[in-house]
Amino acid sequence: MDGLQDIEAARQELLQQLTAQAQTLFMGSRVTKKELSRYLGTSTSQLNRLFDPLNTNKSVDAMVCLIMALGGTVDVGFDA
Repeated sequence: MDGLQDIEAARQELLQQLTAQAQTLFMGSRVTKKELSRYLGTSTSQLNRLFDPLNTNKSVDAMVCLIMALGGTVDVGFDA
């Protein structure tokens, strides 16, 4: 069971990092949440959930799409 807890902890940490990056990119952009949600094909309430650092019910994929839509990049590394 510790292995599953470790995986979930790593996922949560990754989501926190991606959320922080998305927030930083958004604050530095001139795009509105309405424009961004339209571009991503989602609602502004769903977009707000992606920006919420306390929301753990979001996918890494959705966060990567958000960051890329804001002009950012995502680099992933793995340690053995």
